[in-house]
Amino acid sequence: MEIKYVEMKSKTFEVKVTKLPKVSLDKISLSDLESVLELYLYAFGESDAMFFQQQDERQKIDYFMNDLGLPYCLDFESTFKLTKDGEIIGFLLSLPHGVSNIHISCMVVVPHLQHQGIGKWMLAYLCNWAFGEGIKTISLGTEPKMIAYTLYSNFGFKVIQEVNVSLDE
Repeated sequence: MEIKYVEMKSKTFEVKVTKLPKVSLDKISLSDLESVLELYLYAFGESDAMFFQQQDERQKIDYFMNDLGLPYCLDFESTFKLTKDGEIIGFLLSLPHGVSNIHISCMVVVPHLQHQGIGKWMLAYLCNWAFGEGIKTISLGTEPKMIAYTLYSNFGFKVIQEVNVSLDE
């Protein structure tokens, strides 16, 4: 089975951000990794991500722990979690990629809170942070059939590369 995968990029710019009610933003620590992994598995398990649906449980965990830049990305202010009432409701993993670019390796919002502006808020927060740090662009990869693709496109991300990826062993 093959899926289409795209790399997208956006210039950074200042975005007006309103505070999310009763939500706090903090760095992800090593002690958070188990909870973040659980949220990743739950949210992507409920998602339209074909790459995720084709992986077995071990591959899903390996991908999270080895291919998303962990633990390296935890060193950057651009990686963060959102908590509400003591529970992680979303997170964004990112790391430097190339010259003056930050790459989003994973962005997750708990499924029952999706489509309420939290993902857009996380992108706006990252964009403001990057703009303030002098970082010129933000990149990410996604499947164009995913709902998140529309969020990224509406936020100004443009496709810079398209590839077909084989999911067969």
